Amino acid sequence: SGVCAAYTHYFAAVSVIIIFLLLLMYFVFNERSMVKKWFFAVISSSALYMFWLFALITQIRGVTQKFWIKPISLNVLINYLGFIFSPSNIFYPYLDLMAILLVISYFIVFVYFVRCKSENHEYFILGGTFVLILTVLLGLVVSVLVKPIFVERYIVPSLGVFWLTFSFLLSRSWDCKKVFVPVLVVVLVVSCMSAVTFVNSEVFAQNVYDDLNSFLKQDSLKNDVFFVDVNEGYLMTEFYTISYLLKNYYGMELTRNSSDDVLLNLKNNKTVWLFSSENNTLILNNCTKNNLNITKYATYRVAKNWTYDINRIS
Repeated sequence: SGVCAAYTHYFAAVSVIIIFLLLLMYFVFNERSMVKKWFFAVISSSALYMFWLFALITQIRGVTQKFWIKPISLNVLINYLGFIFSPSNIFYPYLDLMAILLVISYFIVFVYFVRCKSENHEYFILGGTFVLILTVLLGLVVSVLVKPIFVERYIVPSLGVFWLTFSFLLSRSWDCKKVFVPVLVVVLVVSCMSAVTFVNSEVFAQNVYDDLNSFLKQDSLKNDVFFVDVNEGYLMTEFYTISYLLKNYYGMELTRNSSDDVLLNLKNNKTVWLFSSENNTLILNNCTKNNLNITKYATYRVAKNWTYDINRIS
């Protein structure tokens, strides 16, 4: 399972390595007879991951030259906490308060467990917390000293053991209802809020793409050319959905090159449409410089804080 996780994402591999190191520390101090099995597991895992080394080296070279992740800032660090403890990536009213309550709840059950007399194998469960902390720390250190390579969603692979640890710590406070009940209530409330915000965001997205579908299914557009605006070669994630719809459901030609292609298609008497957003205006700006007519057909809100425009170029 560790090897499969490592193949899934590099920071999952980091978390797996940290788990191996924590296991080694535990075996050295508690069960030295297991160290040989530990070495066998490490060697086997390394051998099975060898097949990916060529891709790893190639991608490391690419990242050292140019990468899209922004430098680490205080706001980024706050986002990490929000990503772990908030019911949603988007802070609706009171979600920030619930995130703070969840942080406090985790701290309370952690302290309660440490104060209680427990067996060594129970203390090892705390490793689930350190897997998350050490994974984030390593990502931050590399991002600061070498190059920014870490964003909030890279925390996901280590969240499983983190919340498994939380569940265990909460169960150990069963006998102290002053701790167990309030923390359980906070967890349940945050979980319900998370479910509600997720459903709301999915319904919102469905309505947006229903509107887009109504636009794209027009027969008059079948011979038109569609462009998706880019910024520094990076295509917004939301635009991938648009690209997929155009190609697979409507059989329309999709171009993501440059304003030169826009001019070429206009000379060939093609009707040109351009999807652009506030952060993706490279082609749109070049069209303006070339004195082309830009007519905004519609504006769609993909998320609570992000919109894109459909423009007709002539």
